[in-house]
Amino acid sequence: MTAINVILTPEYAVIVSDTLARAAGNPDFHVAKVMPCPHMRLAVATRGRMDAISKVVGAISVGAFDYDSCRAFLAGTYPQLGLDEVEIVVAGWSAKGPAAFIISAANTGGKVMDIQHVLITPTVPKEVADAFSADPIVLMPDLLKSQANSPDVGGFMNVTQIGEHVIETYTAGPISA
Repeated sequence: MTAINVILTPEYAVIVSDTLARAAGNPDFHVAKVMPCPHMRLAVATRGRMDAISKVVGAISVGAFDYDSCRAFLAGTYPQLGLDEVEIVVAGWSAKGPAAFIISAANTGGKVMDIQHVLITPTVPKEVADAFSADPIVLMPDLLKSQANSPDVGGFMNVTQIGEHVIETYTAGPISA
């Protein structure tokens, strides 16, 4: 289970993910679960198959040119991608400013669902979510620590911020369980 968290601020769309990956019969390893597309002012995160992120980015690179056209493209072509078991999260700079959406067969019925302010996946206990909402930027490490109670969340906290003129990706440090 991948941690994909989104925060929309007035200046940025932010995606925060973990890096832990598992493959049957192999030792744990770490991967980037978010891929920035600076020329489109967006970033893509996926949960599910490891090859899904490159498939999604490849598809939108052919069918879209910015956040808004990416949203429209995935709304119309999601079923043809063959990624029913994958959750796709896109955050970026839209015509209206910071924006994000999610699409998956399991959780949105294959329809684009806009993220209004925050997305927390996997879910956490109510008290953790309530504390996080008081100061999402400062309390993000605590949120990831709670999510790391799931056996498949861990590694490092990677942050991608998408603004009007910049995309910045960095590792904010290890996720302590």
